[in-house]
Amino acid sequence: MPSLSTGSAGSSVVALQNALIAKGLLTGTADGKFGAKTAAAVQEFQRQNGLTVDGKVGKMTGAKLGLSADVFEGGGSQVGGGSQVGGSQSAGGVTANESMRRFAEIARRNAESLNTRGRCAYGVNTSIEKAYGFRNYGHANQIDDNLPRSKFKQVNLSLAEALKIPGLVLTWERSPTNAGKIYGHTAVTLGNGRSSASDFVEQNTLGYQGRTGLKVFMPLI
Repeated sequence: MPSLSTGSAGSSVVALQNALIAKGLLTGTADGKFGAKTAAAVQEFQRQNGLTVDGKVGKMTGAKLGLSADVFEGGGSQVGGGSQVGGSQSAGGVTANESMRRFAEIARRNAESLNTRGRCAYGVNTSIEKAYGFRNYGHANQIDDNLPRSKFKQVNLSLAEALKIPGLVLTWERSPTNAGKIYGHTAVTLGNGRSSASDFVEQNTLGYQGRTGLKVFMPLI
């Protein structure tokens, strides 16, 4: 698996940066360019996790960050090598834009600020208001009906595909918790292939079992 380091660029670096953002080690939005700030965030993560502090993301650091091996296919293009810097994240025909990345970052920060359980709809609705300026309402399994179709559209993505793209709204009709059996669950994707944000940051949404009735919504604004 090729490593990522200063000078790397592309979708692999976007996935890395979103993982660092989700852990609070990097601020702003992912731009797909492995520069000094990304290197410093990687080094801090390595220090915190007892890894070799070299600022490079290879097999060990990538695994600790929760990045899948396919993130490293191609290793990211090198700036100056004639390749186009690709900062976009896409899956299933859906491509992230700057508005969606900003929404994901707002949702992450809001979830970290709340850090509760059982208030997922409040977390997502508050993030929508902060990002887009309008208030959405309803429990988690009502959000799919309440999202204005002029501002969000439903897209046909699997959970694995959706989690690779930042700023998508996920809704489930049911989840295994007592409240979730009645109200379902909702969250905003963070784009690192694993995590989502509601009233807390869930590091492994893909591995969570027992949620049913998934719908995925993409912002149009």
